[in-house]
Amino acid sequence: MPRPTHAQVAYGAGTVVVFTLAVLLLTGAHSTGAVVGLAALGLVLGLLVAAVPRIGGRRTPAAAPAPPGGTVPRARIGAPAQSAETRVGEHSLR
Repeated sequence: MPRPTHAQVAYGAGTVVVFTLAVLLLTGAHSTGAVVGLAALGLVLGLLVAAVPRIGGRRTPAAAPAPPGGTVPRARIGAPAQSAETRVGEHSLR
């Protein structure tokens, strides 16, 4: 599982603080059990917010379009074409 980004951690932490304060103020909870329960609910909600992937997250870059005519351009313009015997000994980097 990938680690959450800094933005996801910040959104999760902000959700915990804002939700917990808002619910405590709106409910007027004074007992220890109610405060602990609402704080735990805020932590669970913050974890859910931090764990959900971003909408419109990173996308892999699109592959470069194929050149017209189906030919691949050479690395150097004007470089002589290599024969098959010359390329047999070369190692692939892939």
